[in-house]
Amino acid sequence: MENPYSEKANDAIESEDVEQTIITNRAGASILAEERGLQVLVDANGTRHSRTFKRLLLGDGQRIITDPTQTYTCACGGALLTKETVAFCEVCQHPACRHHIKKADDGITVTPMCASCFAHGKMKRDALRIARRILRFLQWLTNI
Repeated sequence: MENPYSEKANDAIESEDVEQTIITNRAGASILAEERGLQVLVDANGTRHSRTFKRLLLGDGQRIITDPTQTYTCACGGALLTKETVAFCEVCQHPACRHHIKKADDGITVTPMCASCFAHGKMKRDALRIARRILRFLQWLTNI
């Protein structure tokens, strides 16, 4: 007769269901955004045990991703940005990291823009800002 305390119980997996949410960018790079699963185990006595698991990921910006459909990527390669760590360009509406958004000042308004939109109209905004400052200075001189 074998000692039942020295026997190692062999759990056999009866079924395992894993659901993954994978985000693939245009370049073909894939990022796992969410994983959920269910395992049904059968022990040596025939008893079934179920185990459910969910893996939460830490996105860029050190925030836990609870909804993978609300994640964004930046042109710099930063992926899995959450709504708290992303900003949108007011010209092209592309998402970007908050530290990559530049403030475009034309002398009247300050507009958040991505790097490409900011570079596109930089000379025109600089000329407008200088012209508006000169006009304000001339108005100030005439009001003295």
